[in-house]
Amino acid sequence: MNIKVCKANFLVKYNPNKSIEVALSNAVKAAVQHNILYEKNLAQSERKEIRSYWFECLKIIGLKFENEVTLTEYELIISELKEKMNKQFGIYF
Repeated sequence: MNIKVCKANFLVKYNPNKSIEVALSNAVKAAVQHNILYEKNLAQSERKEIRSYWFECLKIIGLKFENEVTLTEYELIISELKEKMNKQFGIYF
């Protein structure tokens, strides 16, 4: 099956309104659902601040994927995101 068709089918199933907020929320939930991300007693307000920053980073990163990226480029993008998140919120992880 064509990758574009698969992507379209995925979006229809999980984000039929094509909402950026839904996509970001689902992406972050998927990333953290089976992992301990936050410090044990981290307040909800700090968690919201982290997610808000994360969402903004993902919006910017998403633009890079409008065109095909190589595996090396992908790995660099993810490494840069990790560095930004750790620099901004490392004490909360």
